[in-house]
Amino acid sequence: MRGFILAAGLGTRLMPLTAGTPKALIPVCGKPLLERSLRFLAGQGISTLGVNAHYKADQIRAFQENAVHPFTLFHEKDAIRGTGGALYFARDFLGGDETFFVCNVDIVYSFDLKPILARFLQTDWNAGLLAVPRKGEGTVLYDRKSHAFCGVPADTARSDAMATAAFIGAALYRRSFLDILDPDDFSVVPVWKRGIKRGQRIGVLEVDCFWRDIGTPAALASIHFECIDGTIPLDVDHRLCINRKARRCFPRMLPGHLLCSIGSYAWVETTGLDENARISSSVVFAGSTIGAGRIIENMIVAPDCEVAFGNH
Repeated sequence: MRGFILAAGLGTRLMPLTAGTPKALIPVCGKPLLERSLRFLAGQGISTLGVNAHYKADQIRAFQENAVHPFTLFHEKDAIRGTGGALYFARDFLGGDETFFVCNVDIVYSFDLKPILARFLQTDWNAGLLAVPRKGEGTVLYDRKSHAFCGVPADTARSDAMATAAFIGAALYRRSFLDILDPDDFSVVPVWKRGIKRGQRIGVLEVDCFWRDIGTPAALASIHFECIDGTIPLDVDHRLCINRKARRCFPRMLPGHLLCSIGSYAWVETTGLDENARISSSVVFAGSTIGAGRIIENMIVAPDCEVAFGNH
């Protein structure tokens, strides 16, 4: 099976953090999102990996040169292609095995794909959408009995025979799904619907897992705070130390006299601090500098920008 990571997005929801850095290279708990996605797929036994890129693709290519897990890069030079167009653009690569797995780079996961793949292979589906069941609002609708994909709430009338779930930005496909792709495809939802009209079977695979969409500054900060609390199964850069009693994170090499500047729910990756600064309920990325008298609260600070978010 092959793995494909969708990493071409503009990251507009994360602006200004993505003004100088592609979304795929935004760090989460000290590690770039793309590194986390590659490690996840490699950990599932998927060694043939592909990544698409468009926005600031030169930085993705530079990352590729030193990546622990090698991957083929698909640079969408002319225009961003969306999920549907990305799959069409990489169809020869994806068709190299009978099945392939596709995931969004801005979703952080923790689950075992192997039993989910086994369930998928027992069906005759051309695509299986991974989703967490929801009693209320969700992003996909499916038949309660057959688990066939029925549509999305925005344009599908819901009936009692349908259940709703939150699509986690990941899906399993058979090679035959590639047959219905067109050069002008963009969003993948119309492609799923086209597949159904052409006799393909699109289903929903229920999963019970940890997952977070970190596409906004508030969500990006929140996953760091959850990591401080120890409530999520996320690995952390070994150069960082988490003190759960004090509810803070800081570099292991940080001089002791600077700890006074790091308050509750402060995730700090830099040693460039002044002891008279005060940081709380914030994330400060490596390479940033916090000067004397600065009060940082409910913010994400990067070397080249800062962004505020709602109260934690």
